[in-house]
Amino acid sequence: MYLQMSPKALFDRLSQSKLHKRPILIGKSPEELRVFIEEKLTEREPYYSQAHLTIDQLNTTVEALVTLINQHNT
Repeated sequence: MYLQMSPKALFDRLSQSKLHKRPILIGKSPEELRVFIEEKLTEREPYYSQAHLTIDQLNTTVEALVTLINQHNT
């Protein structure tokens, strides 16, 4: 399962999180963080695209996510 998010949505989420809990992000400026996210998404896309289920996480509530997962598993 791939919970897909745009680079901007990931940036917003990571910028608001406690970055000290994510050692790979420590010390990155906002611009460095944007570039890092875009590079990692591009690098990982071949693997993410192999997921059996891709869900647009940006517009999906937790309840809708649970429903989608349950529907996929039946």
